[in-house]
Amino acid sequence: MRSLALTLRGIVPLVLTCAVAPAQTTVTLSPSHDAYVNDSALTDNFNNAFLVVGKSTQEFLPRYRSFLRFNLGSIPAGAVITSATLRLNLQAFEGSGTQAIEVHRVLATWSATTITWKDQPASDAAVEVSRSPGTSVGSWYNFPVTALVQSWVDGTYPSYGVVLKAASETTATKTRTFASANASDTSIRPAMEVTYTTATTAPEVQVTPASLAFGNQAVGTTSAAQALRVKNEGTGPLKVSSVSSSSAQFTVS
Repeated sequence: MRSLALTLRGIVPLVLTCAVAPAQTTVTLSPSHDAYVNDSALTDNFNNAFLVVGKSTQEFLPRYRSFLRFNLGSIPAGAVITSATLRLNLQAFEGSGTQAIEVHRVLATWSATTITWKDQPASDAAVEVSRSPGTSVGSWYNFPVTALVQSWVDGTYPSYGVVLKAASETTATKTRTFASANASDTSIRPAMEVTYTTATTAPEVQVTPASLAFGNQAVGTTSAAQALRVKNEGTGPLKVSSVSSSSAQFTVS
């Protein structure tokens, strides 16, 4: 809160109480890179229309992991992330029920066009979030990653993206296939929805006229109305929440 005292000649100061509200913005980011890897094809690159996660019961019992990375350049330094959600659209499944999927922070750079199981980057052991997608093809599944995105924006960690894995890769018997950034239908591609606030420049208040003259005013009477113009010449929003007198002998109406 910021206060501005106005001295009125012959009367008493008035106090304008102003509030500076943070600016809130929501952006929807598309992956700059995404692909999946398969441990039954150690040197193959899978940069196609799908992102597969889990462990199949098919020949060789392949494990699948999916990698995604987002460009956060549109989010200003110092922003406070109020929410960040990774959204994936289910396209196919193997195995009924649900499959627990974990999101982990990736620890090194990688490229969607070259990543393979053999040379995939390491990931942090800590689970950022775990969700259990079902079998509703065409549905969106959300993975909240607010704290992780904040750490990227703050520069605490490099933004190398995330990897999605089955919660128990050795014993899992299900897979979930999501649309990737290469999906022909743009409406089902992965998205990162981020809402953030930024500090605003304080309002700069100009008052015209600088003072008001009332002459002699009898006690208990109301003066003639006079106009006072308050102009915000700053870049921050100005909200005048109250106007009051500093003396109990005067009231403002």
